[in-house]
Amino acid sequence: MLTMIHDEPARPGLFSELDSQSSNEYRPCDREELTCPLHPGNKFQVLCPKDNFYPPLLCIKCMIDPEIERRTRNEPLIAIHEIINNALSASSKDSFNERNRTLLRDKLMTYYSAEYLGAYESHTEVQMKKLHREIERVRESLNELENRFKDFFNNQHKSFKNREDALIKKIEEYFEDQDRIENLTYSSRDSVMETIRKANNVKECARIIKALYEKGTSHHGSMGGSSMLNGIFDMMDELKEKNKKMMNCKISTAMLDGNNP
Repeated sequence: MLTMIHDEPARPGLFSELDSQSSNEYRPCDREELTCPLHPGNKFQVLCPKDNFYPPLLCIKCMIDPEIERRTRNEPLIAIHEIINNALSASSKDSFNERNRTLLRDKLMTYYSAEYLGAYESHTEVQMKKLHREIERVRESLNELENRFKDFFNNQHKSFKNREDALIKKIEEYFEDQDRIENLTYSSRDSVMETIRKANNVKECARIIKALYEKGTSHHGSMGGSSMLNGIFDMMDELKEKNKKMMNCKISTAMLDGNNP
């Protein structure tokens, strides 16, 4: 089973376990550039699988650093060697990936069927037409005001579009990681370690190890969607909430009469 660390008493045990395995276990990230950037010369030992947690990979000095320790106190920390072992022991025929793909596909269909971005674009168009009707009455004093509203709506639209682009990128990375881990988990331990060592940077190394963690936890009875999927779903919920707030952004024509809105 995975070593989950939530509080102070459990951490000394993890340090002892990592120290005892340092001479017998394969060590990921042997390349110098993949050692801890905060504590050069120290190799990564554990992963914090929480989505967007930084730093995702920690060495022993990270875990005793007061500031990092404070932020990880209530977070799970899993030994990298356990992640690899559990991922390799997962059945190649389990339906974990298919279940997650189905979850994601259903969520995507629901999300895009609502056409949130299109609805906001239509909303913006209606509001701008309303503004233009008022401008015709008092055009000489409204050029500056029109530009201000256009900038506001365009910035909101740009922000929304950027977040949707980020969502698409995260989904693409999810499927890339799933395809990669499918290939890795059919391989030997040496092949997995070689793939980790060939990572171009810490971010890529963390993606490989997190993907192995997802595979390993699925084999050992984890319920619900993976943390990667949950991160995607959270982004969808964030965009829906952002759309709701943006739809409430309406032009007040009281300003056209010289009154405060």
